Amino acid sequence: MERSSRADEKKIGGAKVASLLLVNQALATLAFFGVGVNLVLFLTRVLGQDNVSAANNVSKWIGTVYMFSLIGAFLSDSYWGRYLTCTVFQLVFVLVFYS
Repeated sequence: MERSSRADEKKIGGAKVASLLLVNQALATLAFFGVGVNLVLFLTRVLGQDNVSAANNVSKWIGTVYMFSLIGAFLSDSYWGRYLTCTVFQLVFVLVFYS
């Protein structure tokens, strides 16, 4: 009974989906570090910071991004679940970004 209600395992997943996920992750990583490089250029050329201060600020930004990923994962796994966690952090993003 349970076996017939499950999706056919030969039709789900596979190399096509795995390659799509790998390409998506590679592009997201490329974009993340591209923003870091552009942030250094923005901090030095537009805001007039020296290279040391700009690199330090970008390092703090990268650390904050990684820390919030860990905090979100902990909250999602332990307390809220993935949908509530995504909703809460999206609301935080909107409130911070548009205020």
